[in-house]
Amino acid sequence: MTYRLLLLTWILVLFHPLRMVNQYVGGLSAFYWLQSLLLACLLPLWIMERARKRNFTLLMLLVALHALSTLLVAENTGYARTATRMIFEVYLLGIVTLSLCAEKRRLEALLRLFALNFIYYAFWGVRGGGKIGWDYVLDDSNQFGTYMGMGVAFCFCYFAAHRVGRGRWLGLAGAAASLLGAIASFSRGSFLALTVSYAYLWVRAKRRVAVTLAGCAGGVLLFVAANWLFPGGEFWQEMKTIQSGTAAGTGLDRKVLWGIAWNQFKANPLLGVGVHNFGVLAPVYAGEEARVRYPDLRTLWGRSPHNIYFQVLAEQGIVGMTLFLVLLGSFWKENRKMRKALEPFVKRTPRSERELTGGRIEARRYANYADGILVAAVCYLIGGFFYPIYEYPWLWSLLIINRLLRLVVSAEIARRQDAGIAGRRVSGAGT
Repeated sequence: MTYRLLLLTWILVLFHPLRMVNQYVGGLSAFYWLQSLLLACLLPLWIMERARKRNFTLLMLLVALHALSTLLVAENTGYARTATRMIFEVYLLGIVTLSLCAEKRRLEALLRLFALNFIYYAFWGVRGGGKIGWDYVLDDSNQFGTYMGMGVAFCFCYFAAHRVGRGRWLGLAGAAASLLGAIASFSRGSFLALTVSYAYLWVRAKRRVAVTLAGCAGGVLLFVAANWLFPGGEFWQEMKTIQSGTAAGTGLDRKVLWGIAWNQFKANPLLGVGVHNFGVLAPVYAGEEARVRYPDLRTLWGRSPHNIYFQVLAEQGIVGMTLFLVLLGSFWKENRKMRKALEPFVKRTPRSERELTGGRIEARRYANYADGILVAAVCYLIGGFFYPIYEYPWLWSLLIINRLLRLVVSAEIARRQDAGIAGRRVSGAGT
C-alpha cells in the first residue's frame, strides 16, 4: 500500500499528468495539490511501516530548514513559502523512498520511471516547438533544453548499463528523444551544457571508443535534426552567438541581473533577501548599469537572476551558499566512493575468484547508473549558470536516486562478499 502510493507520488512529481490532462479537458487545476496530499499521507504510513527508517542526508534537511529561516527576512513571504514547501516535499519524498526502495527491484522500477519521463517530455516538447505550454517549468525553452540535456546524459548511461533487452532499447530511445528535445529548444546555454557534459563523460570514460562512437552517432542525429527543424542553418547561426558572451543581448541582460544579485548579497550577507525574493526586490537593488538598461525599474519586478549560484547567494546568503556547495560536494564524494567500491567487481578476474565473490554482481550496470546520475548533475550545474532552475526538483531527485543507488550497491557488495567468505570456508573444509 505505502509503496504503491510512493510510486504514484513519483509519477506525479516526474510526469505532471494532471497539468497535461487539464490542458485538454480542463477543470483539474483544483487537484494540483494532490502531490502534497499524497506526501502528507505517506509520512504517517512510512512511520508505521516495518521497513528500516533511513534519514535523507542531514545536509538536505539543513538546506530545507535554512530556506524556512529566510521567511523571517523575506519581503514576499508567499513566494518564499512556495519555494520552501517544494524543498521540504522533496526531503520527505527522499526519506520515504530510501526506506521503501532500497532493493534492486524497486530501484530498477524508479530508474525506469526516470528514463520514461525524459521520453515523455521530449515528445511534448518537440511537438510544442521546443517547450511545453502546459507545464509550469518546461514552458520555457531554455529550461526545457537543459532538462533534455540531462536526459541525454542519464539515458545514454542507462543504455550502456543494459547489454540486451528492453532496458537497452529504453535507454537508446530516451537518449535519442532527449537529444531531439534539446535541439528543438533552440537554446544556446542548454547546448553548451550538453556539450560540456558529454566532454566530461568522455574524459572520465574507461571505454572511450564506445563513448566516441556514441558521440559520432549523436552528432549525425544532431546535424540531421537541426537542419530539419531549423532549415537554412538557423540553428548553427544561433549557437555561434554564444561567442558574444555578456557583451550584448541576453548575455548583457544576465550580467545586469547578476550585478543586482550581488548587490542584494552585499546588503544581506548572512541570510539573503529570502527564498524566491530576488525579483521582488530587484528594483530596490538596481545599480547604475541596471538603471541604464532598464529606465523603468518596475520592469525588473519578478525577474530571476538566470543563475542558480547568484540566486542562492542573493536569496539565502553565505549560509545558504555554503550549505549548497557542501551538499554538492557530498553528492560528488558519495558517487565517487560508490564507483570506487564497484571497481574490483567490474574488472575481469579469474573464474574461481568471481565464483567465490559472487561474480560481477551486475557491477557494470550499477557503475553506469552512477555515471548517468553524475553526468546529468553536471549538465544541470552547467545549465544552472544560465537559467533559474534551482527551485525545481531536478537536482534534488538526482540526490535521492544517488543515495538510493549507494544503499543498494553497498548491500549487494556486502552480501556477495559474505557469500564469497562462506564459499572459501567450504572450499577450505573440503580440502
